[in-house]
Formats: sequence, C-alpha cells, structure tokens
Amino acid sequence: MNLLLAVIITTSVLILSLRVFRRPGIGLGICWSMLAFEAVMQQSNSGLLSNSTLTNFLIAGVAALGAIAAVSKGHFKKVKIPSQLVFYLLLLGFCGLSLLWTIDIELSVGRFRKAIPYIIVFAIVAPMSAMIPRHFDSACTVTIYFGGLILLAVFLGEQGDRGRGLLLVQTGNRDVVSNPLAIASYAGIVCICALFSMHGNRSNKLLFGIRVAIVLLSILVIIKSGSRGQLIALAITCFIWLPIVAKAALSRRNFALQFFGVLFVVATVYLMDDSYWSDRWESHRMLNLGSGRFDMANQMLTIYTKSDTMVWFFGLGSSASFVYLGIYPHNVPVEALVEEGVIGLTLFLALVFIPLFQGRYLLKNAKVDNQVRSQAGLLMAIISFHGFLLFKQGNLIGSAPFFGAVISLGWIYTYVRKNSAKNRVRHKIPPGFLQPNTVSQRQQ
Repeated sequence: MNLLLAVIITTSVLILSLRVFRRPGIGLGICWSMLAFEAVMQQSNSGLLSNSTLTNFLIAGVAALGAIAAVSKGHFKKVKIPSQLVFYLLLLGFCGLSLLWTIDIELSVGRFRKAIPYIIVFAIVAPMSAMIPRHFDSACTVTIYFGGLILLAVFLGEQGDRGRGLLLVQTGNRDVVSNPLAIASYAGIVCICALFSMHGNRSNKLLFGIRVAIVLLSILVIIKSGSRGQLIALAITCFIWLPIVAKAALSRRNFALQFFGVLFVVATVYLMDDSYWSDRWESHRMLNLGSGRFDMANQMLTIYTKSDTMVWFFGLGSSASFVYLGIYPHNVPVEALVEEGVIGLTLFLALVFIPLFQGRYLLKNAKVDNQVRSQAGLLMAIISFHGFLLFKQGNLIGSAPFFGAVISLGWIYTYVRKNSAKNRVRHKIPPGFLQPNTVSQRQQ
C-alpha cells in the first residue's frame, strides 16, 4: 500500500512539473511539501537515504520552473519588490557578516552553508512562482490535494519504536526515523489551506467532503507525531483567523467554521486522552519540556546581558548558541537578539510587523477583491502558525518557511497596491479626454 502511494505521489510530482508552466503557483505548493515528501520517498526506497538530495533537487527544480514561468509571463512587471524581501536579505547579510566575530567560525560557517539552499528555495525562489493571486490559488490547491496524498502515506506508514516519525531504517537496536516536527508542520499548513477553502464555493459536495477528510487527516498526523506545539499553534491560528477571514471576505460571520473549530478541539482532546500517543500529551511532560526550553533561552539571555556594549549591538555571532548549549535555544526571537544583537533583532521584528500592516490593509480594504482578501487571511494564518512555532523550535537561519510565507504576502500586497495605483490613474483622466486610438477610430 505504501509503495503504491509512493508511486502515485511521484507520478503526481512529474505531472505537476509539466503543468507548472501554465500554473506557476504549483512551484510554491510543491515547495511546501519538500521535507514531508522526502520522508515518504525515503521510507518507500531505502536507496534515497544515502541520496537524500535527489528528492530535494526534484522539488527545488519544480519550484524554480514555477518562478521562471511566472517571470516569463511578465508577472514581475505587475508587482514591486516586497519590502520584507529587502529586510530578509539584509538580515541574512548581517548573519553572514557576524560569522567574522562568532565564537566557533568553522561550526557557524558549516551551519550557514547547510541552510543556504533551503533559504534560496523556500524564501526566495518559491514565493516568486505565486506573485499574483491567481497563481497563489494554484499553490493552495496543490497543497490541499497533493498534501493530502502525502499525509495519507505518512499516516499509513510504519512508525519508529517510539511512535514518532516514519521508520526509515533499523540499525541494530536503533530506529532511524524522519523528522516528526517537519511533517507535523506541513500537516498544519495543509489543514489551514483546506479549512480556509471551505468557506468558498460548496457546490461540489464531493470536493468539500474530500477537504473535510483532509482536515481530519492533518489533525491525526499531527497527533500521531506527538508534536504538541504544532497542534496548539494550529488551534490558536484557526481560532484567531477563521472568523476574521470569514467576516472580511464574506461580509458575515461563518458559524459553520466556528462549529468546526469547536469540533476540532473536542476531537483533539478525546484522541489525546484515548490513544497510545497519549504519553506525549501528559501535562507534566509538556510542562517539563517547556521549562527546559525556557531555561535554554534564559541562559543565553543571561550570557548576552553580561556581555559588553558591542555584543549588545552586534551579537555574539551566528550560531554562537551551539557553543554554549550544544543546540539552538528553541526560541528564534531570543536567538536573533543574542546572536545578532539589537541590529539583528530590529531586522527580524521588521519582518514580523510589516506583514501585520499589509495583512490589515488587504483585509480591511473593501475595494480589494474577496478572493484576494481570503488569500491574505490564509497567508496571515500560515505566518501566524509558523510564528508561534518560532517560540519552541528551529533557529534563525533555518526558519525559511516562516520568512517565505512573509515574503509571499509581500508579493500579493505589492500586486494589489500597484493595480490600485493604475486604477487611480485611469480615474483621473478627464471625462472628455480621448485616447489617441479612440480619436483615430472616430475620425475614420
């Protein structure tokens, strides 16, 4: 069964890669699936364990084709460079510059080099494939249905001995498993896309039913992975953004979505209490692990505050936390301050607040098309979901999915603003003014 699903998924990728020239947004939707797709492929074919870059190159290639197709269609002329892309490049540049004064240069350079390919694909190339709303729709559609296939393979796949992550290979008494957090994060994105698509056209009952099933499957995958943070972040995200988007895009409150949210919470509590994954959800374990991550962040803040003024402004240097903790501090805002100083934190906060202002503009502006407002709300939800996770996992240079979502919103925002400016120019034309081609037609 798993082999059959792997064949279907691989065939789907090949078909989508051929369709990407007509629908460039497929590149973004495929890119979001990269790590989950890699895990499914590695479980179905052990040879890919030693050649893991093959699946990543395949996904990155589709994303690049999407970006090339979007630019070749002239979409780049319809937008402006988003301000958050500029700030992100400045942040990356400063992180690279901080390698000059970091504590362990060899370690930091190695981590930076390893992160660069993911940064390029997730945050720069893939968002370019969905610069305009029509193609962002394609990204969402791919995420829902192609993502549903991947999550089905994950749910049916064999798990490791601890019940977390897909079992890739057994070496003696040790199981090598996929990254459960990466798969759970992708399940959260699939769930958000499916949920936000439900308040649209429901004339096709079959597709609506499939989306409901994908939402439930996404929740089950997150629970099965034992990824508590992802489930909590998803619940908070949906609680905040579903009512806002339903009201903004449809000019009414959608009680069905609120009911579904309540059902989601009830089902989650039941499954956590009545499943063999329940040990991951015991309150004392959650509190102990949470306090452990808080202690790591607090330790790095203590080191930072006891340093000199130069460190306050410029930081300890990229990946310096690994020298003190042996790992990242599991809190990206704290890491940004400690490693990159006030300068790095300022750039990071700019990337947090810019999409808030842009999202508010798109959602509150009645002149913006309802479809675009729904997309803005969806992107705000994805940004929020990734944003919540920044407080419990990941590191600054490895948070490309978060920054990619921020930049994707920027492309949509600049498209709307540029088109609004064109419309204002047209409206300023005097009533009796005739365009040259109109004059010639009347003279004829």
